Amino acid sequence: MASTIQTPPPSPPMRPGRPPRSFAGPVVLIIIGVLGLLSTMGVLELEQVGIYFSKDLSKSILYSIAAPGTSQHIAMLAFDVNEFEDSRVREIMSKHGWFQTVVSDLPHFTYLGLKEKDLPKNGLRSVEVNGQVFWIPNVAGNLHPGLDK
Repeated sequence: MASTIQTPPPSPPMRPGRPPRSFAGPVVLIIIGVLGLLSTMGVLELEQVGIYFSKDLSKSILYSIAAPGTSQHIAMLAFDVNEFEDSRVREIMSKHGWFQTVVSDLPHFTYLGLKEKDLPKNGLRSVEVNGQVFWIPNVAGNLHPGLDK
């Protein structure tokens, strides 16, 4: 008995001047990324001459927010939890691989996909601030502003 190979139906023809709708999402993300990169470069150039954009205008904006187009939220690897102060919520989140990773952004949880006991083996160290545990990179010689002296 011969097997038949099924081929997918042909794609509908492209209309002149318009990409198919399936291109829309990736194209928009690329445009946002390019525009974000250009604006980020401009901001960082201004910061080199002492014009800062952080929340308190005393340091780089990158201490306050992710550079445009680089947010973990866009990649669905992070979200903010209103009930971040509730230890039960933090426990549930950690059981499913979500951890607080940004000391200056209390509601922010990042998906690390690991058990808490495995985080140190993967280059992270825990820091406790006001009863909440944050997991930050454990890089030799890399001090965390406000935590390390």
